Order: sequence, then structure tokens, then C-alpha cells
Amino acid sequence: MAGGRHTDGRGSGLRPGTPRGELTRFDESRERQADEMQQKIFEAMLATCGEKGYRRVAVQDVIDRYGGNRVQFYRQFSSKADCYAAAHDDEIERLQARVLGAASAESGWRLSLRAGLDEIAAFAEERPLVAGGLLVEVHVAGGPALRRQAEVRDRFVAAIDAARREPGPRRSPPPITAQFMAGAVESTLTAALAAGDPAAFAAAVPELTHMIVSTYLGEDAATEELEATRAA
Repeated sequence: MAGGRHTDGRGSGLRPGTPRGELTRFDESRERQADEMQQKIFEAMLATCGEKGYRRVAVQDVIDRYGGNRVQFYRQFSSKADCYAAAHDDEIERLQARVLGAASAESGWRLSLRAGLDEIAAFAEERPLVAGGLLVEVHVAGGPALRRQAEVRDRFVAAIDAARREPGPRRSPPPITAQFMAGAVESTLTAALAAGDPAAFAAAVPELTHMIVSTYLGEDAATEELEATRAA
């Protein structure tokens, strides 16, 4: 091995079997288990909120869902609100990275927009309860989670308004336009999740894409995009 130094595969530089090496392995294992438990609690919190509504959820409901106990829960969180805020922050960051990853893999604003909306639709259909707990119940929970979601929404608004930098013919709608477009996407998504029909958002993606593209690039570009979306 490079440098002649043995490691346990995690970069600790400590030989397995030595007291310090075994202690490091134990600490890493304990930390990994704590992270896994935290993820289970996050998933349970958001899914339970998506199923029952934030106001109706008790800590015990979350504990029952992931199969743990109150000691585990309160070792990491001081309250339901504390847990929800942490769970929301973790999941909204993952969703944002997922959507941005899909969008950035495409070339051009139009393809990026469609890829991003498709990724949101896929998330909603794959994990409808978590999506509901994340994107609908945040308006009930409020607090830091709602502020965090507003930050993510601002990035989405900026991504929509980036159409102004597209080459070729385009319109120059008022600066507030992107806010309205983002609001239409959000209201369509939350309505679908609240109705227990996440597929309704996926079905609406072609029309949403058409609306946004036509606003910035004109009807010809929007019709072309609508046909491409429906054919995909």
C-alpha cells in the first residue's frame, strides 16, 4: 500500500487490531448507526406528516412508524417541531440536488426546465407521502422549514428567469413573471399531493412547460416543446 502504511479502508491510518484502531472502528460504526437512525426518523417524520397532516402527528406516531423508542428520538431532537425542521432541511436539500443534477445534465434552458419538472414529478410519484410531508405540510409547520423552502423556491424562480439569457428570439415579460410561473408549478404540485394523486402533477408537466416557454420564448417554441414533452 502507498507509503507502506496500513489503513482500515476509511483513511484513519490506524491498523485494525490495535487498541486505537479498534476504538476508531467502533466510533465510526457508532456514528454510522446514528446517521442511519437519523435518516429513519427523518423519513418517518415526513411520511407521517404526509399521511396524517402535521398538526395531527404526535412524536409517538413517528416512533411507531420507524420502530424505535422515545429515548432514541429525544436523544437527537427536542420536539416534533425540531425533528420536522431537521427532516425538512435534509430532504429539501436532497431534492434540490436531484433536480439541479437532472437540469444541469441537459443543454439549454428549455431542456433543463423540462428535466427539472420531470424530476420533481418522479420524486412525487416515488415517495408521495414524503413529498406531501415535505412540500404541503411545511405551510402548516412554518418556522425554519418554511424559510428554507422559500430559499429553494427563490432558486427555482431564478432558474426560470434565466430564459432571458437564451439566444435567439424571446420575449421580455415583467420581472415578476418568474414568481407567477413558480407559483403555478408549486400550486399544481401541492394540489396533486394533497389530493393523493401525485401522477396528476406528472400529467400537468407538458402544459406547465408550454406555459413557461411560451411566456419567455413565444408560442412557436412552446408548441415545439409541448410536442417534444408529450413524445418523451
